Amino acid sequence: MSSLFIGQRQNMKQGKLVQWNGGKGFGFIQSAAGERVFVHISALKRAGYFRPKAGDMLWFEAGSDAKGRVQAINVAPKKGGKPAAASGANKDLIDYLMYGLLPLFVLMLLSSSARWLLLAMSAGSSALVFLMYWLDKRQATQGGWRVPEANLHLVSLCGGWPGAWLAQQTLRHKTQKTTFRVGFLASAMLCIVALGYLLSQKTLLASWVI
Repeated sequence: MSSLFIGQRQNMKQGKLVQWNGGKGFGFIQSAAGERVFVHISALKRAGYFRPKAGDMLWFEAGSDAKGRVQAINVAPKKGGKPAAASGANKDLIDYLMYGLLPLFVLMLLSSSARWLLLAMSAGSSALVFLMYWLDKRQATQGGWRVPEANLHLVSLCGGWPGAWLAQQTLRHKTQKTTFRVGFLASAMLCIVALGYLLSQKTLLASWVI
């Protein structure tokens, strides 16, 4: 086993991912010294570009959470003896659907005479949910209180899903858990359906919005 490890390179160590729970987004790295180090998906550099699995060789830095427990930080896959840089975005079906849903959503907003109000509401919700993603990622890294996933979906449903998708892509957060991603897609689609229904109804509320 020790032959698999080269040792330290500057501030980074090499290790082997000996256990990984993809559903919960955490696992354990075994270092050259035989120490098992906890690793969370949030610690992976640009996590959406790297799908961890047991047996992967990794570079990592040893850090600690808010309670002083040892955990891996700045984790990256090992390639050619050096930390591998991301070669490109690892998009999935949901990301490709977003490329179609986002223009549709914007066009629907612009079709209303209250377009500026609706755009402002969506922009505000997007900014709020982006901040929530940032806070949740920070808390996950430090082992602190997490933002409930239901709250993230709720703000996305209220028009903030473009900001949620932006946060996923730029912060590389919440990109690995399949159930969460499906929930995110559902919130985006329900938002679009609800907006379309509202704009199509000849009601007092619809006439105010339209």
